[in-house]
Amino acid sequence: NTDLDAVSLELKNKYLVEDKKFQEAVNNFNMLAAKYKENPFVEKFSLFNAGFVYLKYLNDYKSALEKFNELIIKYSNDDLLAEVKYLLGVMESIPGYGTTQPKLSNGEPKQPYNFELQQNFPNPFNPTTKIHFSIAEEGQYTLRIYNILGQEVKVLFEHYLKSGSYDFNYNASDLASGVYIYQISGENKILSKKMILMR
Repeated sequence: NTDLDAVSLELKNKYLVEDKKFQEAVNNFNMLAAKYKENPFVEKFSLFNAGFVYLKYLNDYKSALEKFNELIIKYSNDDLLAEVKYLLGVMESIPGYGTTQPKLSNGEPKQPYNFELQQNFPNPFNPTTKIHFSIAEEGQYTLRIYNILGQEVKVLFEHYLKSGSYDFNYNASDLASGVYIYQISGENKILSKKMILMR
């Protein structure tokens, strides 16, 4: 019974997510979506769940967007789209899901961009500052904060970004005064600069 197979795999995926086996779960959701194209109920929920796991657990912005866009195109009048549009809004506006997503600092992207990290402003700061950077090559990027000993203090974001110029507003209210290092890394490139938090 194909429907029973789908239900069985759905149940398995629930446990895979609980066990933090996210890649295996998303592979199964993708397989379900491909296998049950003639079953709208199975296909639409498989696309949604794949997108959700990509977004929430794997930080794979690009793959999540692909799944959600496929869902929007195929099921444009479905009730599930309200949830999809909410998540797409989250993807656009989040910093961390609301506050850690860097914002494109310009309207229309211009080419080409270089991989650059500018000095935060203001600096010294208390407790908020803006970090501006640009990337030449789209891909997965991470912005981290380290203390002066080189120990990681915080991951500010980890997202799939397109080529462009970005601003990230950082609130360091949970850190003590001192010198810190902020570092952007991705696509086998790393840039770092120092900043001073002065209470």
